[in-house]
Amino acid sequence: MTTRVFIIPAEHRDAGNAMADQMGWGRPVFVHPLSADGQEPVTHWGFPAVVNVEFMALWANPPEETADLVAAVDIDDREGDDTAGHWWSRLAELGLQVVANDEDLI
Repeated sequence: MTTRVFIIPAEHRDAGNAMADQMGWGRPVFVHPLSADGQEPVTHWGFPAVVNVEFMALWANPPEETADLVAAVDIDDREGDDTAGHWWSRLAELGLQVVANDEDLI
């Protein structure tokens, strides 16, 4: 099993969500707001996932019209099933924290 963490710069979030929707993942997928200090403004968006070989091959060879967008996404793969551990570890490696707002705390 492989876990993958996706991190996209904030300015590409809408395009990333549109691409994910076109691929049949649903929308939105970039749901976790991120910044260096956990405060607004949000600089990145991300999500962790479990991926299969077919998905990894599709992502490795994106359609030409999405190649620039795919290149803007930071992707990190790890073997195993610890999606949450992978997520938090990758955020620490990138110096990012989840941005919490009052609604998240209720």
